[in-house]
Amino acid sequence: VVLEKSLKPIELEKFISLSKNNNTVVLDTRNHVDFAKSHIPNSIFIGLNGQFAPWAGAILKDTKLKILLICDDGKETETILRLSRVGFDFVQGYLDGGFDTWKMSNKNTNNINSVSAKELKQNISTNTNLIDVRTEFENNKGFLKNSINIPLNSLEKNLEIVEKSNTYHVYCAGGYRSLIAASILKKNGFNNVVNIVGGMSEIKKANFELLKK
Repeated sequence: VVLEKSLKPIELEKFISLSKNNNTVVLDTRNHVDFAKSHIPNSIFIGLNGQFAPWAGAILKDTKLKILLICDDGKETETILRLSRVGFDFVQGYLDGGFDTWKMSNKNTNNINSVSAKELKQNISTNTNLIDVRTEFENNKGFLKNSINIPLNSLEKNLEIVEKSNTYHVYCAGGYRSLIAASILKKNGFNNVVNIVGGMSEIKKANFELLKK
């Protein structure tokens, strides 16, 4: 039943007009590298190749939300079924032809700047603002100096802690959650967001000094 209702290709102009409705979100489930490179402005990233369903539940919260999908080709059915398992049954459909359709029509796109841990190490200063979106438990085991810990599942309700005019470098354990966080920050008007690729696993390899609580 869910697939009958939700597995619908939507042509571009209709997709755009639906996206302007209240209580509607554009959810991009593609590969994280592709999303960082280019995506629809104000879309939220939750990649299918990570802990997709739990994070969809934690980030989107409202199961009555109307969802418009951007999927990798052939992943539409899997995406809809996995969303349905955590209670999201109001998927309106997916952009016919996926993100390529958007790109080829010369619509505006957005991107997430990324930096490797090595590059960060060369350029880090006491003025570098860092957000650690891991859990408090993970953060306690080691974190970067000058970072503030805002766990991903509570990021949206704690945005007043951070300044829109600042540049923020965001990290997690492996790079999946930090990109979700970057998409949330962008959607909320934080334009200067940089994702630290590979997260803490790459930070450790780059021999940063880690602090512990």
